[in-house]
Amino acid sequence: MNVHIYGPQFSNFVRSVQWVCEEKGIAYTLGFELDGKPVEFRGPEHSQWHPYNKVPVLIHNGCALGETSAICRYLDDNFPGTTLTPVDPWQKAEVDAWCQLLSIYIDKAVVRDYLLELVFPKGEDGKPRADVLAAGKPAAIAALNIVAEKLASNRFLFGDQPTLADAIAAPIVCYATGLPAALSLVASESPLHDYAKRMMASASGKKVFLVK
Repeated sequence: MNVHIYGPQFSNFVRSVQWVCEEKGIAYTLGFELDGKPVEFRGPEHSQWHPYNKVPVLIHNGCALGETSAICRYLDDNFPGTTLTPVDPWQKAEVDAWCQLLSIYIDKAVVRDYLLELVFPKGEDGKPRADVLAAGKPAAIAALNIVAEKLASNRFLFGDQPTLADAIAAPIVCYATGLPAALSLVASESPLHDYAKRMMASASGKKVFLVK
């Protein structure tokens, strides 16, 4: 039952899937090579796997599955090990809802509209565009505050044990809390700092979030 995560390790969504594999003890490979052969990013094979050429793509037993939340759910449902989903139907639905909230809205505000300008700057001389950062910063801060409110009285998003929602949230939060002061999105007293430290200090976190 070979599991391969197609995509770059620095991607927050790739890290979400990687973290689930680590938590559950699933053996996996990761990157742009499959069975020792390179698969072109946005090439014909990638397009067959995902019509919008997004990553990650999970390759398992010759089948391809896109979209991070679906991948994480599949891994949790079909492999033994730590369970990352509540048993109660309502709580399970709440975790699924938060996975969507994080994957769609919070990721866009924090990662797509702010962090990516720092990582892949498009300004003159290869510098980040100050106007883009200024425009995106309020929404990014507001999005992270939504997560912070959820963590105000919890170790993880849904209590004392991590769930699939943490798989989506943690990579975003770890990146956001690691920014230099001049670019900071997170107040010093925010619970997001302790959350990020907690996630990075775990055995899975050390293998996923501390890799540059």
